[in-house]
Amino acid sequence: MIQQPQQETLAFPLREDANKDNFIPGQNGEILHHLFNEANPLLFIWGETGAGKTHLVSALANHYQKQQRSVFMMPMTFAAEMNAGILLNQEKNHLVVLDDIHLIAGNIEWEKAIFHLFNQIRDKRHRFVLTARQNAEHITFHLPDLLTRLQWGLTYQLKLLDDPGKLELLAGRAHQMGFELGEDIARYLLNYVSRDITQLLKFLDILDQQSLIAQRKITLPFVKQCLVYFV
Repeated sequence: MIQQPQQETLAFPLREDANKDNFIPGQNGEILHHLFNEANPLLFIWGETGAGKTHLVSALANHYQKQQRSVFMMPMTFAAEMNAGILLNQEKNHLVVLDDIHLIAGNIEWEKAIFHLFNQIRDKRHRFVLTARQNAEHITFHLPDLLTRLQWGLTYQLKLLDDPGKLELLAGRAHQMGFELGEDIARYLLNYVSRDITQLLKFLDILDQQSLIAQRKITLPFVKQCLVYFV
């Protein structure tokens, strides 16, 4: 039986910097229309790590909050240390987002809680957005009815950025952080540091921190020196 948690609500951290404008769509321009169009009450977004799923759903959550509408967004990385009862009564929110739902596959308590939440959100005519690394049909859910529900709405595969898109993202993120990233440096990061955008953004954080500590501009020699901090 799912027990009601002691706390009625729980605030999970949102990426406050995430918005529709700083999402580099690449081949994913169509998803922006579907995600921000309220004619689509249920969306299931899947894609590889680094495709931008969390950024995208965080942008949607921020959009709702700016309109003074209630949001519950939970990264399912927290599920292992929490009771599924946290989902009770969350249907009252205008938007509910569960990020990385594949992480609870096989946990029948969480699967049942999400199944019931789905039905309640549908009755309320609110919005439910879920993300995962795989298409729902390839996730090993133990509850067949949950899989059926997840296939009722719109399913969209978020595709990884190509190299021009990654370069644009790196330059935009660096500008947002307060420094300019030359194209030569961005290409060096892409070719010699990592092609994974999550790792590249982590390295940008390292560059920003180390440049502040050393009081140095971010040049290619400085980038090479900072590789020692990238593990």
